[in-house]
This record gives sequence, structure tokens and C-alpha cells, in this order.
Amino acid sequence: MEIPSIEQTDRQRWLALIKINTLSALSQIVQIGTVTPLLSISLEQRGVPPATIGLIVSASWLAILLLYKIVPRLLAYLGLVKSNILSTVLTIPALIGMTLTNHLVIIFALNFMLGVGLILRWIACDTWIVAVASKSERGRAIGVHETLMGLGIAIGPLLLVVFGASSAAPYYACMVITSVSGALALTLKKQDTQPLTPVEKRHGNLFKVIPVALCGAFIAGFSETSSVSFLAGYGLSVGYVFTAAALLISVFGIGGTVLQLPVGWMADRSSYKTGQLGCGLVLLLGTVAIPLSQPFPWLATLILFCWGGSHWRYEHPSGDRGRRPN
Repeated sequence: MEIPSIEQTDRQRWLALIKINTLSALSQIVQIGTVTPLLSISLEQRGVPPATIGLIVSASWLAILLLYKIVPRLLAYLGLVKSNILSTVLTIPALIGMTLTNHLVIIFALNFMLGVGLILRWIACDTWIVAVASKSERGRAIGVHETLMGLGIAIGPLLLVVFGASSAAPYYACMVITSVSGALALTLKKQDTQPLTPVEKRHGNLFKVIPVALCGAFIAGFSETSSVSFLAGYGLSVGYVFTAAALLISVFGIGGTVLQLPVGWMADRSSYKTGQLGCGLVLLLGTVAIPLSQPFPWLATLILFCWGGSHWRYEHPSGDRGRRPN
């Protein structure tokens, strides 16, 4: 996908980047930070089998897997503003529907709809940042965007602490946040653009790599969402009170935000490959250490903080692009 640069002053460019990052972070709070653990906890409280919960929670990532080829063409047709509005239009009815039904098949379909909105907003905002930022700023701009996405995971569970998971209140809060995100997109009409789908043969080698890259991103993203979905349920199952269980996810997200720069610095000092392998090792050890740390909440918190940082860096190495020339 070719992304035309948008000509504007420095002030206009940075104001646009602030708005794009804000609307993206707000959507991330809803679609990953809140809805994923909310579904997991509410279904567990109803006695739904874990395998069924996993299937329902995975619906949003199934949407991403099925639609990744269509989204770039949709962005080229609609433009970035309309794509974000479409994401909002899909997300709000899905959230409303989740407050009105207990039917598991319908909830699966609604979460699939949320996944469609998620991939539209995700790719549109990534594309938008590249289009708005100057060439010398793109790496840093993308790194900030990915960091704020981690912050969304940290903030989202706090809505569950405030509103709980047994009423419609957290869904209504998510609707309000999503509406604000959509309203911000409407203020960016002057920075709107329609990415071009490549048609020349010279793009062939690049597009041979895209399926592999998307497969890696899907696996990492699915793993991350799975972690977010099971952490709260796991906390409840081992005897933590609801607030403590929800805060486990916040700690996971805070680690993903705070450790971006330190882990990136370590990668710069060694190599990106070494950094990725190191984070992968931490993830592997974390899966063993988390169950063993259950009797010691302080230790579980520390492990989840490091686990979240490694998880987010392992999925989003793009934050390093601002530290070395492309």
C-alpha cells in the first residue's frame, strides 16, 4: 500500500499526530484493554466452559485473519477518516448488542464485528501516522503510537475496577470512549488521504513478504489478546479478589508501556535479533513462573510487569525504527 505524504506546517502535523494517537489509544482502551477481559470474566462468572470462552474471545482476531487482504483496498476506497468512522459505527452497535443478549453464538458474532472495527482502525491509524509524519520523524511517531497502544491495555482494566463486570455499565463507558474516538477522526478531514494500492510489478518482492509479516503479527497479537483475556480469569480462579485480578492486566499493560525504551535501548546495544530472542525467552519463562508465583502477589506483579514489557516489545519492534536510520 502506497501512502501519499500530506503537506502541512510543523504545527499542523504535530497537532494531527496528537489527535491520531489519542483516537487510536481510546479505541485500544475499549477493544483490547476492556472488552477482552470483560468478556472473559463475565462469561466465566456465568459458568461458560474455558474452551468456549477462548473461542468467543478469539473472534476479533479471526476477523483480522480473514479480512487483512480486504482492509488496504477498503482504506484506498474510503479514505482514512471514513474508515475510522466505519470502525466506530461497527463498534458501538456491537457493544450495545453485548448488553442485550446472553446467547453465546450472538456474542461471538458481535465480538467478530468488534474485530472488523479493530483492524480498520488499527491499519488506518498506522497508515495515517506514516502519511502525516515527516520522513525523519516516522520511526519515532510509530514508536509513540505503539507505546500508547500498550497504555490502552493498562488503562482498560481500570474501567472494570470502577464499574465491575456484572452490569452493562462498562459497555456504556466503552461506547462513550468510542464515540469520542470517532469524533476526533471527524476533526482530521484536512489530513485525510486515500492510500494507493500498488499495481506496478516492482512491488512484487515486497508483497511476497507481507503474508509472512502478517502471520507473525497475527500470532503475536493473538497471543497478547489471549494473555489479556486469561489473566483476570486466572486471578479469580486462584483466589484473588476481583479488583486485584483486574489490576493484573493493568500491570501487564504498564510493563508494555514503561519497558518500551529500556528494551529498545538494549536492542540498540546488541542487535534487534538478540533483543527479540531475549524477550521471547522472558515470555517463555513467564508462562512457567506466573503459576508458581500465585502465593506471592508481589512476585506475580513483578513477573507480569516484565512479561508485559517483553510481550509488547516482541510484538511491536517497530518502536526501534526511530533509533536507527532505515
